[in-house]
Amino acid sequence: FALAVGADIVGERHRWYRWDEIEARMPVVVVGRAGYDEAIAPALELPEVSSTEVRERVRNGRSLTGLVPAAVADYIAARGLYRGANV
Repeated sequence: FALAVGADIVGERHRWYRWDEIEARMPVVVVGRAGYDEAIAPALELPEVSSTEVRERVRNGRSLTGLVPAAVADYIAARGLYRGANV
């Protein structure tokens, strides 16, 4: 097993609870993100999708078309995910 994190949060790892223990338990794979330093992870790039935007759109009843695959949008809707104010 390995933990995959986006290049956008590598700079925030010091804020993670027990980051040193996470690194000690498993390899950490950094995945590139558009707009972030390619020297950190140039080989693979995730699409420009913000989990915050997905949650906000769901909370406001807006479409997820173009942000996530239809199967993911259906899963979120079927389970009522991200509807609460604290997500």
